[in-house]
Amino acid sequence: MYNKNNEVTVNTAVAAAGSDAAESKIPKEGEFCFSIETGRAIQDLPAAKKEGIIEGILTPGLNILAAPRKKGKSWMALDIALSVAGGWNFFGRKTGHGRVLYFALEDSRERLKDRINVIMDDEDAPDDLFLTCGTGHTGNKLYGDIDKCIQEYGIKLVILDVLQKVRPGSNPKKSEYENDYNDIGRLKSIADKHGITILAVTHTKKTKDSNDRLNDISGGVGITGAADTILMISSGSFQDNKESTLYITGRDVPETKLAVMFDKDTCRWKYIGTEEELEIKKEKKLYESSPVIRTIKMLLEENNGQWSGTAGELLEYGNKKQGQAIAKSGQSLSRKINKFDELLLEDSIMHIKPDKNGGPSGRKHTFIVKENAGEATETGTEPDVPVEPGQGAI
Repeated sequence: MYNKNNEVTVNTAVAAAGSDAAESKIPKEGEFCFSIETGRAIQDLPAAKKEGIIEGILTPGLNILAAPRKKGKSWMALDIALSVAGGWNFFGRKTGHGRVLYFALEDSRERLKDRINVIMDDEDAPDDLFLTCGTGHTGNKLYGDIDKCIQEYGIKLVILDVLQKVRPGSNPKKSEYENDYNDIGRLKSIADKHGITILAVTHTKKTKDSNDRLNDISGGVGITGAADTILMISSGSFQDNKESTLYITGRDVPETKLAVMFDKDTCRWKYIGTEEELEIKKEKKLYESSPVIRTIKMLLEENNGQWSGTAGELLEYGNKKQGQAIAKSGQSLSRKINKFDELLLEDSIMHIKPDKNGGPSGRKHTFIVKENAGEATETGTEPDVPVEPGQGAI
């Protein structure tokens, strides 16, 4: 109701009665086929311990590994199985050591034997790896037996290679999306029930979706919608030792692109680096091969770890020593130096940039090897180092 000032008022007796009535209407255990909890109860749940089978790559729940046919995904899946069962690092990352159940559904025992021996270099395979071959596993009975095997034998990772071989027949009354989602959802529910990881290997389509790479996976959104983590091998050619990309995305992992390459000699995928790591490597390679950096290091070596001079003087010295133009002008030389400032510091070289207003030292670049930097910064002056004519005045 409202008072004379048009403010809302509440009858306290009514409010109290309403509160009691609300409390009496909290759902009781077993009242419905679904359970209801309060937000506070959810907030106070103990922290769930989620340990990835492979750090940043495979997570608890349902994982999908997709790649074009004959791309080497089965080699990767088998390597993952061996690494987890043996407790060995995979791509330099820790694995959650545990028992692995591997369904090699497109392989004979002979082919599987050959592949294991190649990857293991004929050393003994780990005892915690269990395998089954052939195509006689499918449908509801299989899902039930996977559940039973996980429970009775402490399986931590199940690999299905390939997913299509174990799926029951589709229901003609349901859409493709519904059939895909239901099949994948059942596998996810098994993984979630036991807190383990299931990795389902599948193919990608020949046609590519330029807007969303996940649509390239056979089954499309019905498959990807139920998965917790998705891995896709794309680009490159595993037959020619060329770099490929392993794209990873999921609910519990940051979106990542790993550069990987299939080594035909060992038949194993090698980790090259993340996009960021590759960019850093590229910058370091440019830094190490830069004639400007080589010139700076020569000057520091010749002048006891300290040198100061204008861009023009540095350019003149560099052109002479390197036998080529190290930059087109003093301005472009300065830009090249500034681009490498962070790497110079990593290389224990301090770069003091020219004063834009001229200043007492003029438009000079100063370079100091770190071990000599203290004296120069304490005095606030440039180091007193003799230089040869043409090398720049201090």
